[in-house]
Amino acid sequence: YNTLYLGAIESLRIAADFDLYKRPFFRNVRRFFLYCTSPIGEIKPFGDGAERGGVGGQGAALLIHHGRRFNDPACIWWAEQTGETPLADPLIPMLTEETVGAAPPSQLPLAAVFRGIGWAALHSELADPKRDTFFLFKSSPFGSVSHSHADQNSFAILKGGCGLAIPSGYYGPAYGMPHHAEWTRQTKANNCILVNGEGQIVRESRASGNIADFRHQKALSYLCGDATAAYGDKLKRFLRHVLFLRPGVFLMLDELAAPGPSEFSWLLHGFERMKMDAGARTVTS
Repeated sequence: YNTLYLGAIESLRIAADFDLYKRPFFRNVRRFFLYCTSPIGEIKPFGDGAERGGVGGQGAALLIHHGRRFNDPACIWWAEQTGETPLADPLIPMLTEETVGAAPPSQLPLAAVFRGIGWAALHSELADPKRDTFFLFKSSPFGSVSHSHADQNSFAILKGGCGLAIPSGYYGPAYGMPHHAEWTRQTKANNCILVNGEGQIVRESRASGNIADFRHQKALSYLCGDATAAYGDKLKRFLRHVLFLRPGVFLMLDELAAPGPSEFSWLLHGFERMKMDAGARTVTS
């Protein structure tokens, strides 16, 4: 969808001297892709289509255009990492000069929070996707409507682009079909919590979350998500604390409180069967 507005924005800018790139969203959207999507990832959480790997030619074209428009070498570098042939309206590449070279985001912070949508991205090697340990977290004020799922306080982990902890299920065979509606959208399909076997409210804008806290330092990053509202009256509190000790250790603490005696299920999904060692209390993905 983000490629669709390029022609309109450029037409207004050139013909009417009306520059929508001054709007905060258009000025900053490239930062979301740099942090929240691996250019070599086999998944791109969250929501419908998360299981579809890669960013495609449109994703590469979008970041190239924004890289040129905002003189941002990291965007050009990101597009090159995808290995994709940029695909866009053939007129779009003619609107910017190829004067911005590629450079990895070596000076950028290794973590970012997007409070407006309730996402946070933690990286170990942002400038080296093949070595990067990438933790993506969601606790969104927009709830579980449209293409979003009942997955507040859920997370995904990629290592070198490979999905170790994933949102499971598929977007299909079509929107709203049984697998999509009864599994993929549901909390049970995500790395989240069930209360007495039940998850969050599905397809409800009030079933929301939020990033309650976020702090970043070079060696560690901390975040906290609050998904209490997503469970309706099933929970009185669900705070998920995550501490990332670079380059590859995550500590997670869930604060849970229910109105009455309850059983909590802690979910973890992967593409392939995990190896469990009950004695050592380990799970290998």
